[in-house]
Amino acid sequence: MLLLLFTAGRDRYAIAGAQIVEVIPYLQIEQRASLPELIPGIINYRSIPVPIVDLSLLLTDKPCRRRLSTRIILTRYNAENTAPPKSPSQIIGLLAENVTESVNVSKSGTCQTEGKETKPYGGKQYINAEEAGYNMLQIFDPGKLLPAAILDNLVL
Repeated sequence: MLLLLFTAGRDRYAIAGAQIVEVIPYLQIEQRASLPELIPGIINYRSIPVPIVDLSLLLTDKPCRRRLSTRIILTRYNAENTAPPKSPSQIIGLLAENVTESVNVSKSGTCQTEGKETKPYGGKQYINAEEAGYNMLQIFDPGKLLPAAILDNLVL
């Protein structure tokens, strides 16, 4: 399984390549006053308004820094436990730092789940990626970890 790596604070995260539509450079984000703090703005992606979620702000309570390695990860979002969804999936942008590396991990890589935490995104899931040079990678799943109440009711 192909994983794209990024960081938030001092922690290393990974997102499955199958969930990614495209990775684009940090570009001008249109800010709107009506958006929640977690969403610094929107971009126009192939004539579709796409909300941008600041992953660093979500995971560490500190906004993403603008660096050469800061990227926007475009991914399909379909929140869990929302019935029925407004659409099968929508594209959202995930603003993340140090998006410079991907690793290939065998499907037999063991997964384990850590118990619930007080953070709004719930428990953490890890994958053993020793063959790729990483002991454990924390998996970020947009459908499970992004606040559905904010994104499902977002008016662009």
